[in-house]
Amino acid sequence: MKKEYLFTDLDQYNYNLSREGELFKIYNDIQQNVEAVLGTDYDVDYIEMFASPRSYLSDTYFTKFSGRAKHLEANKDTILENDCKVSLTKLDGLFKTIQRLMLSMNKYSPKVTAKGLVSTFTKKDFEKYLSESKGDYYKAILDFYNASQRLKDFGERVEIHLIRYAPEGLIMDNYVAKIDYQKFAE
Repeated sequence: MKKEYLFTDLDQYNYNLSREGELFKIYNDIQQNVEAVLGTDYDVDYIEMFASPRSYLSDTYFTKFSGRAKHLEANKDTILENDCKVSLTKLDGLFKTIQRLMLSMNKYSPKVTAKGLVSTFTKKDFEKYLSESKGDYYKAILDFYNASQRLKDFGERVEIHLIRYAPEGLIMDNYVAKIDYQKFAE
């Protein structure tokens, strides 16, 4: 059976889109800091870096670029910060902000790949369809609502009475009764 489309949850879509925009802005800041440490031609493993950003940058910097043995350095972080003019504390804060944003986006958060972050959602992911278990009730509410709209053509004022007779399927929005599609979605 083909699912019946009800609506696209634009509030959730726009919320996640704005969160993703914030996230990618911070991600660009992180990329600039990583380029300052490792250069633009270095192939960064973002999965490894997201797991432990400070140690990844520090270890990679010392093993690949500095020529210094990493186990001999007492304070690698200070040396890296001085050599590259990058604040690892600020970088840690950026990663924590990204993690917080990713948690707030739940299943719609970008995916961390070896090459970087990749968006995982489209507007189609926010389309809501009629729940099979509520299909009959939805059809009854729809018929009731459409009948009330026909009565309005004859000058009847039915808005307030609609909510009285169908409180579980209709909502008032600026004194206008509307079908509450959220209640019928899967």
